[in-house]
Amino acid sequence: MQIATKKKIAYLYHVCVDEKYRNKGVGTKLIEEFSNISKDKGAKYIKLNAFENNKEAINLYKKIGFKEYSVYYVNRIDNDC
Repeated sequence: MQIATKKKIAYLYHVCVDEKYRNKGVGTKLIEEFSNISKDKGAKYIKLNAFENNKEAINLYKKIGFKEYSVYYVNRIDNDC
């Protein structure tokens, strides 16, 4: 995890919990700790991203209070597979 505060927003990048530790509260604990550290550094909000097909992560974020804020659009511009 990396804490980068800009305009009182902490950005949470690349959270991953190994499959054998999922559904055991590990992700929740990681985000709670990130929240505590971010508050100590002056952040008022946390911003994170999740791919729309990552339902497990989205459900976790919603369960602990995150709200959908914005939508990103992507367009592949090369033809390489």
